[in-house]
Amino acid sequence: LPLAFAAVMEPSELNATSSAATPATYAFDLVPPTVWHSEGEDSAWLQVGFINHLWKVTAYSFSIIGNYPTQPAAEYVDQDGMKPYEALNGAFSEIAAYAMACDQTRVVSNWFSAAVANSVLYPGLVESHHSLTHFESDPQDKVHECMLYCMARMAQFLEALDAIPEGDGTLLDHMVVLGTSDCASGKLHSGTDFPTVMFGSLDGKLKTNVHWRSDNGDNATRVPLTIARALGVDLSAFGEGDVQATESLSDIEL
Repeated sequence: LPLAFAAVMEPSELNATSSAATPATYAFDLVPPTVWHSEGEDSAWLQVGFINHLWKVTAYSFSIIGNYPTQPAAEYVDQDGMKPYEALNGAFSEIAAYAMACDQTRVVSNWFSAAVANSVLYPGLVESHHSLTHFESDPQDKVHECMLYCMARMAQFLEALDAIPEGDGTLLDHMVVLGTSDCASGKLHSGTDFPTVMFGSLDGKLKTNVHWRSDNGDNATRVPLTIARALGVDLSAFGEGDVQATESLSDIEL
């Protein structure tokens, strides 16, 4: 199961002023997540790159005062046959956060691990994440360890965004981060109970601290449609054919 997350900035806070404090490590309880999943067999694969095609650029200015991002290493050496994912993701997260705060970009996509990645090894494991999803016996404790590791790296990304003060909150408060995978069950490549997690409220346009579950087979394409409309994009539908969504999720809208 690959993990991917995309971050999108809210355009309405014009001429906001940010003061970048000394980078620090924060406990991951600052912005409660919104979790969405569907029980339907036809839940669509969310591709986080969707927002690149929807984002409409609006004037946005910042004043950044403080530290620069940490200088990335010239080379990241494999350790015990495993890439140093935590260090790599940390460097990317910090640079991405500063790039958004300085208005160098409005959209960031982070494909943390690729699909069918048999070479991806996580700490303490000698089998790849992909192989374990198919061949580890239930209840798949090692797969669970892999997912905890992936989610910890997502928290690392969110911490970098939340560490930059902006206006009456932080950078994370004024944007939305969408995290998802390419299927619900790696063993069966199932789309049933397709999981999606969202962080940030887009400056109060989306609810946080909500767990919403569909009981009638809704398509996961309702999630990107909801985000697009919260961003002010006039979009009548998202997706094609049987997985096209025309209604957003009012349960997570404000």
